[in-house]
Amino acid sequence: MQLVGIILTIVSLIWSILCVILFFKIWGMCNDVSSILQILIEHKYDEKEKVTLKKHHVVSNSPKKAYKKEEDHQNNMMAFNNECLDLFKQCKSKQEFESQVGDIIARYNKMGDFDYSTLIDGMWEQFKLL
Repeated sequence: MQLVGIILTIVSLIWSILCVILFFKIWGMCNDVSSILQILIEHKYDEKEKVTLKKHHVVSNSPKKAYKKEEDHQNNMMAFNNECLDLFKQCKSKQEFESQVGDIIARYNKMGDFDYSTLIDGMWEQFKLL
């Protein structure tokens, strides 16, 4: 019985040490999120897209800037969607909507963060379902 207690104590001690080591390894990895983000971006995008991303401050030493840029993009998408929905409510036909939505698309495309003209396909049908 004493031998089993000694073995369990040794195994528990080793297990505890390994858990502490794992905790600090994960903590250290979490501190490197910005460098991990840069590595992923470098592998995902070709040179042309990396230049564009650097111009818009997505690739940076601070992940807060990347999140801020993503938040701005999401806000632009929501504003674009709301303007198109308002236009949809005013228009009486699909042709009228598509002829006027080009102005909204052109205005948002000037921001340069996304090609909003890709969203026009099926927009009328989506709004019709609302």
